[in-house]
Amino acid sequence: MAVLRTVRIATTRCTGYRWIGVPTLTCLYCGKEFSNPARRGPDRKFCSPPCKDRWWRGEYGRRRQAAPPRPCERCGGPVAHKTGRPVCKDCRVDDRSQPYRRDVQLKSLYGITQADYDRLLALQYGRCAICGTTKPGTRGTWRVDHDHETGQVRSLLCDRCNLGIGYMQDDPDILMAAARYVMKGRQEASRPGP
Repeated sequence: MAVLRTVRIATTRCTGYRWIGVPTLTCLYCGKEFSNPARRGPDRKFCSPPCKDRWWRGEYGRRRQAAPPRPCERCGGPVAHKTGRPVCKDCRVDDRSQPYRRDVQLKSLYGITQADYDRLLALQYGRCAICGTTKPGTRGTWRVDHDHETGQVRSLLCDRCNLGIGYMQDDPDILMAAARYVMKGRQEASRPGP
């Protein structure tokens, strides 16, 4: 509650941190009395911004402790942390692990699981579906070739074949024209010169 304090000084100017003839308030954090000029607003509760920050940090902690525990969304057990997905430590999957991220990536981009990917690779005998190489490419994983219009997965390719099909815009006519062009060049090279 604001208390009006009067001081016997003839001026109304600021004298250090005290204003003369101005109500005095008590800081919620440190308990120190401070003056409250009218231009600062009638409902100040803190003597300084650091006091306000410290009090609110403590208040957030008190509110967090008072909040009811969240149940795990998988098993119903208590969740220790208050932010993020409500999953307990036993049910939590380490989403930073490589296999988990790869499975999520395959599912979101192509609609297949890691098991489907492994099955495709086994059906192709661990080779590229086009050139037959056993070396997948720069990252060590086979590329999932899919139709960009329908989203249907076709097979697994090495980096070079996947890039080649991509540069040819998945168009069979362009691919056939490129094949004819290469064949024509080989035929001309194999002919004996004049």
